[in-house]
Amino acid sequence: MKKLIASMGSALMLFSIGASSASAIIPPILNCHTLHSCGVYVDASAAPAGDGSFAHPFQKITDAVNYLETPANSDYDNIWVAGGNYSAETLPWNVDGSTYSKSFNLSGGWNSAFSTQAPSSTPSNIQTGGAAGLLDVTSVAGKMDGFDISGLNGGGIFIQNNGATTLDFSVTNNVIHNNITTSAVALAIIITGSNTAEVSANKFYSNTANGGLVSNYNGKVTAYNNLYYANSSNGGGGSLKCSNGALVYNNFILGDTADALVIPGGSCQFVNNTLAHNQINSGASNAAIVALGNGNTIDNNLIAYTVGNSTLVHNGGDTSVFDYNALFSNSSDPAMSGNNLSCDPQFSGSGTDPNSYKLASGSTCIDKGTTESGVANDYFGTARPLDGDGNGTAQYDPGAFEAAAASVSAPSITGLSAAPATISPNGDGNADTTTISFNLSANANVTVSILNGSSVEMKRLIDNQSKSTGSILTTWDGKDTTGNVVADGVYTAKVTATNAGGTDSKSTNVTVSVGSVTPPPPPSGSQCDGFTDVPSTDPDCAAFTYVKGSGAMTGNPDGTFAPNADLQRDQVAKIVLTTFNKFNASTDYCHSVNPFPDVTPVSWAFQYVCDGKGIGMITGYQSGADAGFYRPGRAVDRVEFLALLLRNLSDPMPSNSSLSYADVAAGQWFSGYAKYSMDNSLFVGADLFPTQYTLRREVAEIIYKLHTLGKF
Repeated sequence: MKKLIASMGSALMLFSIGASSASAIIPPILNCHTLHSCGVYVDASAAPAGDGSFAHPFQKITDAVNYLETPANSDYDNIWVAGGNYSAETLPWNVDGSTYSKSFNLSGGWNSAFSTQAPSSTPSNIQTGGAAGLLDVTSVAGKMDGFDISGLNGGGIFIQNNGATTLDFSVTNNVIHNNITTSAVALAIIITGSNTAEVSANKFYSNTANGGLVSNYNGKVTAYNNLYYANSSNGGGGSLKCSNGALVYNNFILGDTADALVIPGGSCQFVNNTLAHNQINSGASNAAIVALGNGNTIDNNLIAYTVGNSTLVHNGGDTSVFDYNALFSNSSDPAMSGNNLSCDPQFSGSGTDPNSYKLASGSTCIDKGTTESGVANDYFGTARPLDGDGNGTAQYDPGAFEAAAASVSAPSITGLSAAPATISPNGDGNADTTTISFNLSANANVTVSILNGSSVEMKRLIDNQSKSTGSILTTWDGKDTTGNVVADGVYTAKVTATNAGGTDSKSTNVTVSVGSVTPPPPPSGSQCDGFTDVPSTDPDCAAFTYVKGSGAMTGNPDGTFAPNADLQRDQVAKIVLTTFNKFNASTDYCHSVNPFPDVTPVSWAFQYVCDGKGIGMITGYQSGADAGFYRPGRAVDRVEFLALLLRNLSDPMPSNSSLSYADVAAGQWFSGYAKYSMDNSLFVGADLFPTQYTLRREVAEIIYKLHTLGKF
């Protein structure tokens, strides 16, 4: 570059010598835009101090700032600063849009040749010597990046951009340490109107903010990938404050001592940050997070090993959302509510290195967060979300780290059979259906289809539903997708299971032999309440009639009741809510919020599940691979059905220490429900068979039995 400028200068000189000739052509004057170098250079080691050119840099950053603010140099908008110590500066630097018409770009950490910017190896150290401020910017776009800043006694970097929509400013990749502030801040970003600011990849350490803050993000600020450690504050101060539209995410706060580590002051989105090994000063209103204004969203944060006062304080009646946060081994945590949870992050170490605060692969915190707008990556650049727990669903992790996708074993299908292997779906009650059963070795999405001899799908029994490891059962009634009995012949029941690890597929045969004549359905007089597949002599006809009359179970579109078919978890939710008259079709129970990640507005049961969750009837899975999910399409087992049903009764439930059926041990989550079932003869017999799927017949029987007992 030096050679280019020198050669250009020589050419201009030679050209001017010959300009006395009348025929000479005078070129336009070259400006900084022509040379693509609208900026000045600073090098503390320059000797002697120069004019700010590449060949003769300034020695002081102050001289460069003054140069850019001189009206005659209005084209210039960049200051490139070489590594070195800058201790004789005149501070603060004031850059005001009323007199400065360009953007202001201050960039440090360059090597002496100004070819490479590497602040970590060639730092530009601004040693302020106790100055009360460093940089004040008013209504000017630009950036400040690549500096090591220390020794302030007061404010630091103050950006206030009002009005215009193009006055964006970024403060990135700086190290801000060993500064003291008593009434101001070490780094303040104040943005109003349509302006934006970015504060990223900065390190704040060993700053003392008595009566103030280490940083303050007020306005349309995006603050991410910053590291705070060993800072201290008191007198109502803290590590950072955010308000008025700020988005603060993927930051680490490690080993700070404060009245409040984080102060969401209203309308702040503070999400996916990791706070660990911090000390909270004593005081009733002090906490790791002190919410001062309504409208804050405090989600997906990981707060661990906090010593001192509470993890969270809502001041002045604040109603900010505090949800999906993971809390572990803090001195004082709020009562677990909503989707917050206590889980062990299993950190690999401590100290101030963010790598020590990654979630271990076995941590129960993994995949327990919720989706956040504007947060696409984690602190380390990994895209969110990933399926860290290997359950087949990618989900955000709490904190600034997103765990890698778990290694998932491919599913294996074993023990596939159809019993009976030959069915005669003619409505006579004898071998009208077949039960297709198999074992699944790993959690997977499962599809079960019936194919004819030409491999054409006649009916899909399970449609890409998430299934857990273990025994899976489904039934086929010999009908196609239109509800008609298929022609006699040999059919294939094909099972396919897929997860992130791979796919397995197995098939077995089912023979359909209806006979030459399909008997007509029984005349209406011999049917149970019009159900074509239930005779009036069925011992449960009264139960079927009751649930039909109540609207809880109205039967299938083809007129059947299918008493021996399974029920899904979403279907049972509707049945129970209808039974107890706890659902109103005109009421919005969801308010545009998904009750579970796998229950969304496209589901027919969306409002039912929201209603059930709202009244405490539905909790979703609390542990294991399905923790946090509802799995609406999964067949409901007996204890799940009992829980959904009995939670609506006013009767007190026996304790979980109760003994009841022979196959139900005391101390299980459903032991109390099992005891109530045995005492009231809901499921009859010595065994409950807790994980056996619940038949439609059994659901109707038990609802009718509770009705006859006067329970509702």
